[in-house]
Amino acid sequence: MNYNQNEYGKAQYQYWWSTSPILLGYYVDSELNTYRCITTVANRKYSLGKLDDTTYSSYLERDNFSQNVFSDPKCIHCEIRGFCGGGCILEKEYRKNEACIYEKNSFDDFINRIFKPKFKKIYEGIM
Repeated sequence: MNYNQNEYGKAQYQYWWSTSPILLGYYVDSELNTYRCITTVANRKYSLGKLDDTTYSSYLERDNFSQNVFSDPKCIHCEIRGFCGGGCILEKEYRKNEACIYEKNSFDDFINRIFKPKFKKIYEGIM
């Protein structure tokens, strides 16, 4: 697994757009409050402030950008850490263990529906 993922707009080891300190992007609710993660929209606890008050510094102050797959003890020992990259900090805070369950189920589905059948075809073609 390559943990040096660095797509445009994301910092190294920051898998999720909403928690990357490089990209200034956010979601806006019907009352013009801004949020970094779509999962947290309309939950005022996670608001960056009103649209006209949201600045780059308020964006950076909201979260600890040092959190990643290597900083969470549960992630370090997780068998799918390379698949979800440690998950979104905000989603894990908001949804707790549900976020990890969702990622694990998605990974299992990918392995069973896509990876195993393709691998089997390749293996059978070699033999």
